[in-house]
Amino acid sequence: MSEGVAEFDRNSREYVPVEELRATNDPRWEKLLRGEWDGVDEDPSIFKARVVATVEDLIARHPGGRVVVVCHGGVINQYLAHVLGIETHVGFFYPKYTSIHRVMAARSGQRSIVSINEASHLR
Repeated sequence: MSEGVAEFDRNSREYVPVEELRATNDPRWEKLLRGEWDGVDEDPSIFKARVVATVEDLIARHPGGRVVVVCHGGVINQYLAHVLGIETHVGFFYPKYTSIHRVMAARSGQRSIVSINEASHLR
């Protein structure tokens, strides 16, 4: 396990799935939409930097190989946002539970998204 790919709310005292927050119109959902991180110990920019550095380190340690990272949606959003060159505090898309997201990593440092939200294995 790598602490570097732990979710932004890993130290939270409670967990409420984002679907539940959205379905009940919970005020925390509205805060997430505005990019506010309620009850989170880590600044969004520090979270993104940690995630990107960890994933890039894993890639560097396995040149020519495959790296599999099992993580939560916030981590996926931050790394894919990095690859796409966009800024987001919470996320820009909703990763399905147990979905697969593939990124090709060239030794030159170039990253290319191959797929987002693959779920055919769930059928």
